[in-house]
Amino acid sequence: MSFDLIFCNPEKSKVSDSSLLEYFKTRPYMNCTEGKGPFDVIYQNPATGVYAVFNYTQEKYGDAPTGINGTGLSVAINYLRPSFFAHELMPVIESLCKSKNLLVLGPDDIDSSGTGHPKPCDVNNLVTSWINGNQFAVRAASESKILPPYLEKEKSLYVWKYMGIHDALTRKFSSDDIFVPKIVVVRRGQHMPLETAITWADGIPSLLPVCDIIILQKIHSKGFLGVGRKEEAGWIDYNSVAYAIKPHLRKYVAKELPGFEIPVVYPPNTAKAREVLLNLSLKGSLEGLEGIGMDGFVDMKSEDSK
Repeated sequence: MSFDLIFCNPEKSKVSDSSLLEYFKTRPYMNCTEGKGPFDVIYQNPATGVYAVFNYTQEKYGDAPTGINGTGLSVAINYLRPSFFAHELMPVIESLCKSKNLLVLGPDDIDSSGTGHPKPCDVNNLVTSWINGNQFAVRAASESKILPPYLEKEKSLYVWKYMGIHDALTRKFSSDDIFVPKIVVVRRGQHMPLETAITWADGIPSLLPVCDIIILQKIHSKGFLGVGRKEEAGWIDYNSVAYAIKPHLRKYVAKELPGFEIPVVYPPNTAKAREVLLNLSLKGSLEGLEGIGMDGFVDMKSEDSK
């Protein structure tokens, strides 16, 4: 199931396929597959995992409502995805509409007689429409016993925002040799709901974005020529780590995303933080810890859709 939008012209004239194709070629995360006339464009953001498919057909839509002046361009955004799919993609659609003076026809813009009523693109309306459709899809998937696993929406949106600026943060902190971890979504055995995690290797200056668990590698003793070296790998809940090393943490206020603060262990404090970590007991092993793709979960419960 997907959320489908048809792009329409406000005038009798029709935007050209070459004009649309050239637009997509200049936009980030757009991968174009060209044919003679028709083409597909896949929007895919590798950092956030968000994707959608734009299709240009040159033909009239066989099942299109009456009363529309279609461009031949449409987009499909899958349901049963976390809500940040809508939050990221709808501004992309709005930019396209503003650039090419287009209207949109969505699932809510067709009346009982089958007549379509295209309207100007509005991000908030599109997000709301997608969320309503996703609610229906979640309920149907739950009844069919095929509902993807659940991650709390607050955590889901935090992961999306952080991963959206991850590359910029990596560039910023590279000169200071500070590790910028990715936040991943994980399933820990039978524990539900899903959780978020980062990896922190022993003794490395690092950003510590808020998550549920930290996957740690602890080296207790390197010894002479490695003699006496003892390594441990496992996870500790984030709050325990943050509390234990609180005196050695500083906050970075992200210019890349106003209002977003990220704890950091800077190089001068790394040795002291490491000493504290060596004395913390791991809460669990890595066995049974499974990574979940950014499109492999939902951030609303089936009962929320009733």
